[in-house]
Amino acid sequence: MTTPLDDPIEGTRDYLQSKADGGIRGRNGTVYEVRVIAFELIKLFQRVLAKKLAAQDVFATWQASGWYIDDALITILNEHHHYEMKTGGKEIWGKKEGSIRWCFCKQELFDQRSNRKAFYNLVLSHDNSFETLSSTGPTSVNVRYYPNSGKPTVINDRVENFISSIISLFPISKQKALFATYAGLGRVFLEFDFNDVNLVYQQFQNAFQLNCADVPQSLDVILFYVSRSIPGMIPHNRQGFQPRVAELLKLIPEIQFDVCDGLVFYRREEGVFGLAPIELGSPSGMVFERYVLDGYFTSAEMLSDYMEELLEGTDDD
Repeated sequence: MTTPLDDPIEGTRDYLQSKADGGIRGRNGTVYEVRVIAFELIKLFQRVLAKKLAAQDVFATWQASGWYIDDALITILNEHHHYEMKTGGKEIWGKKEGSIRWCFCKQELFDQRSNRKAFYNLVLSHDNSFETLSSTGPTSVNVRYYPNSGKPTVINDRVENFISSIISLFPISKQKALFATYAGLGRVFLEFDFNDVNLVYQQFQNAFQLNCADVPQSLDVILFYVSRSIPGMIPHNRQGFQPRVAELLKLIPEIQFDVCDGLVFYRREEGVFGLAPIELGSPSGMVFERYVLDGYFTSAEMLSDYMEELLEGTDDD
């Protein structure tokens, strides 16, 4: 992709080159940028889970050199979302070369000339700067506040749906109805606390920081690095059985399976029900699906016995 740095018409190569070099040298000190984009990636993952977006259609870049607005760049299909982050308390729009206004205006002019569909975001961590800049400046720039904190409770006070967005990535979040049906004895299948929220947020930061420095990386890859560090997070590509597995299970009478967020529940006609000790996308799910495809299960009794054996093995551990 051609950037303003590659375009001789821009006439600002020296400025853009110095901006890129400065970004590389200062990368270790830009924790705030990583925190902001980590939450953007979490929100995008929600859209993936809702099947409104494909993870392979999203690319994120940290310190995207060659652009006027370069702290972060998220590309969704043909849409380019530029992010500039500021932590100072006396930020102004300004007019001279290198000012916030100048950079956004130059970026917008380049995008218009290049027929490039772009969106612009200015994210601020200081109340004074937010009050000053949110009421003035270019109308094309979305000015937002985001706390410069790594604590979920602090962020949640100022950022709508922060904690609830992260909780939605866990299997427990959408299973209240199923638990009401299956957990008749009041058994708690999954437990959740705010340490889990902090862990997920931190792992999204780590994955973005390690994989996206001046290199566009797909959300698929980012999610791989995140999920392997967080047991129980929803596998984004396994929200149901393989089609052939689902067909074969439906042929077995007197037992029904429900899949929710990668977890599997089973129900028998005589009232036997429970959480299956398998999780799609994990080794337990792969083995189970292989057995189904191989025709290992021919009756509801065999399936129930298999679940009970796995549960006994889990209890022994």
